[in-house]
Amino acid sequence: MRHKRRAVAARSSFAEGVLAIPAGTTCLAVGCSSADVTACHYVDGRGRRCETYWCPEHVRSVASQPYCPRHAGIVMALNLSARKGHRPDIDNRAPSLANWIGNDMDLGLRKILREVLDRHDAETIVVEPICYVFRAGNREHAWERTWTLANHAGITLRISIGVVESADAVVRVRVGERTLEEVVPPWVEHHRRREGLDPHTDLQERREFYIHLFDVIGEAVGQQRCRRLGLDGGPTDIYPDIPSASD
Repeated sequence: MRHKRRAVAARSSFAEGVLAIPAGTTCLAVGCSSADVTACHYVDGRGRRCETYWCPEHVRSVASQPYCPRHAGIVMALNLSARKGHRPDIDNRAPSLANWIGNDMDLGLRKILREVLDRHDAETIVVEPICYVFRAGNREHAWERTWTLANHAGITLRISIGVVESADAVVRVRVGERTLEEVVPPWVEHHRRREGLDPHTDLQERREFYIHLFDVIGEAVGQQRCRRLGLDGGPTDIYPDIPSASD
């Protein structure tokens, strides 16, 4: 009976959002020192809790539950998927890395799509937020950002930036179903090796990384459009103004 009362009390405490907060805890948002904090309620598939705390200004609410900014995005994406019960490990970087790369490349990818947009075919640009994708064939759990061109008949071009949970340091770049790159970002590689890096070198490596990805994507997009429209010549001849990260 005593164990049963403890279990009921624990469930009641969780349901009411009453989680023990260590003394002296302050909000983890940069520059915030508020001690009026709430614990993130994210629990991963192994039952581990996100032990971060956030003030009312910086906490995020999803379905009336408090979450840290990172896990709020994950929960919202999962709520839109067909597998709402999936919960990636709290230390898995796949969702955040895919979203980070996607945010950094967003403006450049929109520029690429605007350059090849076929207005005569009533194409429009559609940009999707981070989403969770489960591929049943290989039991793959992935997180993706996508940029598409679409018309009345459906999607005509799709660019995706994704990270698979089982390889959460590797960024996968696709145009359509064609994989162009599977690469570990340089800053992630340095972190894995516990290597320090001066800010100038870090900035230069990031810039070179993104320039390479934009160049690869721009070339593939140009090729796809040439094939689709039955145009002769290389993609740089037909679309000489496809922008790169250096623009």
